[in-house]
Amino acid sequence: MQGSDAEGNPKKSSEGSPEVENELFTKVQQQALRRKDPALELRSRLAMAVAEERYDDAVIIQEQIGQKIGNDHIASLLYQMEQAISEERYQDAARIRDELQTFDETEEKVAKIVFDE
Repeated sequence: MQGSDAEGNPKKSSEGSPEVENELFTKVQQQALRRKDPALELRSRLAMAVAEERYDDAVIIQEQIGQKIGNDHIASLLYQMEQAISEERYQDAARIRDELQTFDETEEKVAKIVFDE
């Protein structure tokens, strides 16, 4: 195992390794759990349509999911991160993870300014 750098990120030499993949997957799950998925109900309906072999409905629901995700920046980033991991594009997934962390840090700073004054 290669370890982590000072910021807790995996060292580059281990990119693509099972440890890195598991770590990124865990971080994706953590990001998703901290946020409400705006397409959760649609994803459930999609799974049901596919299970019932209602493929025309499934296509429509998939389009609705795309629209919903496209209108929500955070959901879009989470989806992109999930896709990057599933396609083994770990550097892209890490970049998106970092973008989400920066967004969170900015939100925290704004909340502190607003509520501490």
